[in-house]
Amino acid sequence: MSAGRLYGPKANGRVSKVRIAAKLSGVELDYDESFEFGKTNKSPEYLAKFPLGQTPAFESKDGLLLTESTAIASHAANLKDNNPLLGKNKNELAKIHQYAFFAETQIMPHSLALVLPAWGYAPYNEATEKSGYQGLDKALDYLNKELENKHYLVGDSITLADIVVGEDLGLVYSMIMDEPYRNKYPNLTKFYHNYRENAHVKEIGGPIKLAEKPLQVAQK
Repeated sequence: MSAGRLYGPKANGRVSKVRIAAKLSGVELDYDESFEFGKTNKSPEYLAKFPLGQTPAFESKDGLLLTESTAIASHAANLKDNNPLLGKNKNELAKIHQYAFFAETQIMPHSLALVLPAWGYAPYNEATEKSGYQGLDKALDYLNKELENKHYLVGDSITLADIVVGEDLGLVYSMIMDEPYRNKYPNLTKFYHNYRENAHVKEIGGPIKLAEKPLQVAQK
């Protein structure tokens, strides 16, 4: 039986984050196949439930309304008792939360600062670009060191930490990091490939996409 309905564009990494967590947890979610970003999430019916128009969003069978992808993914994982995605004990769970929050605060803001001008959603600014690369490099270097001699971020199997970090890295690997850039972070790149090759991750996220050239902004 479905735990509730998930809203958001299917190809979006944040939506995939939730779907992967649910899939690995054996939790069934309904999905709104008719969802149109910019239309569905601006409708009066949607805004009555999710006033900020955010995606993804989740509505449970018992009326729980959630936004923020990591919160929804965590809730989906929590629906399974003793879920290995949430670690083997409280200490592992704390580390999982640490990496999840790290991805949201240290990976996504810097990668978006670099990518939004390339998409035409923000004006190019040299100082912002420099700060974005500096912040992103610092985050990637930290993860690369954390993953030395490790297959997973926490414990000896995939957890929510790997899902959140892996999905938030999708934008970085597909648009920002060309091969020379990727080669600077061998442990992290190996981790990302291993994560994306997981059968359930591949089923939902599709084949791995890697940037072939450095990120370019049309107008500087």
